Amino acid sequence: MPINALDLLEYSLDIKNQGINCKNKAQILNEMCLSIGIYSRKVWIMPYSQYDRDCHVVNEIWDTSLNKWVMLDITNNTYWVDKNKTPLSVLEIREKAALREFCTPIEVGDNTKDLQKLKNKNIDNFLYIVKNMVYMEYCTEYTVGESKTYYLLFPQNMPTEYELLISKRSIESPPV
Repeated sequence: MPINALDLLEYSLDIKNQGINCKNKAQILNEMCLSIGIYSRKVWIMPYSQYDRDCHVVNEIWDTSLNKWVMLDITNNTYWVDKNKTPLSVLEIREKAALREFCTPIEVGDNTKDLQKLKNKNIDNFLYIVKNMVYMEYCTEYTVGESKTYYLLFPQNMPTEYELLISKRSIESPPV
């Protein structure tokens, strides 16, 4: 089956025994955003262990008011914020978690008055996402359907067989 929003929705919408995974949900959100003029990209967040094949796919959208990428997790119906309630990108979440700085997932509809209480409530989601933030894969195109080429972003000290990698700066840059 082609990986595009229309085919995925035709396959799964209102059909209870034909669910779709995070990658496919992210594809649908990606195309919805692109269709209304919001730059969006899928990001695979990957764990370190070769024995842990459970990655997760999220979206990042370009927020013109913040002038930066912001992560949306359609599968868990969340976005992430720092202690000032500023929405965060994948790399910002990863950095804050690594430095043990405050960040937390926010479910749509959550009352954000007490962020620590929300972090405690969403601790399973927090741990799952952070576990999967060792390295990332980014699609090379903003497009309908799935790109065949990906950019990889590894931590500097992580051994890898890949030769062509992207920089943190290129991930944080505005869409072109």
